[in-house]
Amino acid sequence: MPPRVLLIGDSIRMGYAPGVRERLMGRAEIAEIPQNGGDSANLLAKLPAWLGYVADDPPVVAYVNCGLHDIKRAYGSDARQVGLLEYGPNVRSILAMLVEQMGGAVVWAATTPVVYERHHARKGFDRFDADVLEYNSAASAIASELDVAVHDLYRAVSDGGVVDCVGEDGVHMTDRGNTLLADHVAKRLHDYV
Repeated sequence: MPPRVLLIGDSIRMGYAPGVRERLMGRAEIAEIPQNGGDSANLLAKLPAWLGYVADDPPVVAYVNCGLHDIKRAYGSDARQVGLLEYGPNVRSILAMLVEQMGGAVVWAATTPVVYERHHARKGFDRFDADVLEYNSAASAIASELDVAVHDLYRAVSDGGVVDCVGEDGVHMTDRGNTLLADHVAKRLHDYV
């Protein structure tokens, strides 16, 4: 039986997961939480139940991302859906729970870029790339403190070409973006499977 990998995260994870499954076929079994993880408060609240789904066959690695929902702002507002002062402790608790309960490795994936103009034109709220960078920095520092590996998907998309990888809504990936992310995630997971 191949080793098991657990993918947890938001709709970006849902976009690249099929490609990761395809690339690791025969090498790893991919388990994923069927729901969108949403913001860090939601992910933290639901994580114990989600980990219960894989308790009978613990994964060798959990690959997790969370941040795009946290940075949502109502138009004209400075308040984010989950403020940075709450986000940091949420990320710390999520990572600590994964490390403690899984017994395997944990990889934190940095949040991918936002194209403000596209997003603002099509969504009923704002997201700013500056917030992505701030939240990524906070999460990376926490992961480092906990000896959790960080995989920089922000840089992967930036190097791959944000304009071509991020779709019309300014946040979700195009087919090219999902392919690029699946390649990067599968390659990173080769370290564990």
